Amino acid sequence: MRQLIAWLVGVLTMGLLVGLALLFASAHNPPRPGPTPPVVAVARPLPSGGLAAPQREVERGRASHAITPSADPKRGRAIYERENCSTCHAIAGTGNPRTPLDGVGKRLNDEELKAWITGAVVAVDGLSPSIVKRKQRYRELPESDLADVVAYLSHLEE
Repeated sequence: MRQLIAWLVGVLTMGLLVGLALLFASAHNPPRPGPTPPVVAVARPLPSGGLAAPQREVERGRASHAITPSADPKRGRAIYERENCSTCHAIAGTGNPRTPLDGVGKRLNDEELKAWITGAVVAVDGLSPSIVKRKQRYRELPESDLADVVAYLSHLEE
């Protein structure tokens, strides 16, 4: 009889632990958003009659983007992955859900994105000292890498 009671208490304890773990996980991990529609770049005609390189200009509230034509969002994504940004941030449900970057291109313009990436003085008020210290290493990235990451993040509007 004691064995049966001990086994029953063990099973109930495990069930309670699993239930609490699931409850905690669902409370701290928001549901994954659906797929984001692709951003389409449109070539604008030049006054000379030729076509300009695709350039995206967005005016929505505060965010205004005039991405350098040489900035490559695909390369920016590769740099985002290389620098392990997903340990602190999430995009489309992949990475750390505590600080998602979905829609960041809608909220911040290119200069603001760069300030947040590098922990510049402008962004320091919204960051803890340990985060600012961690972000300072991104100031050593080449300017072209920063421009590519900014181009990638500015496409994250949805």
